[in-house]
Amino acid sequence: MTEIINSGAIQFLFAVFISLIGLVAHWFKRAKSEDSFASLKDYLAHNPMTTFRTISGLLAASAGVLALGVDVYTSQTISSIFLAGYAIDAFANEAPGDKK
Repeated sequence: MTEIINSGAIQFLFAVFISLIGLVAHWFKRAKSEDSFASLKDYLAHNPMTTFRTISGLLAASAGVLALGVDVYTSQTISSIFLAGYAIDAFANEAPGDKK
């Protein structure tokens, strides 16, 4: 069982999942701080290119963590991956009504 949990594919999927939680946390923060906010589906579907950039960044950050060879299951690594997802979404994604 330990071999399965420590396989590279499972660690990568775990890192992607944690970074997606960061993305959802950023959407939730925006939804709570603005009077009119889009659903998560509308937020992600509003501009497909920004969502593509965000997801690409999340995948790259997750792959980067694995390339460093750190233990993905420590609290420090989990919080770093979460914050990477949050920050990448804040930088790359835009909500309906954002002015660029």
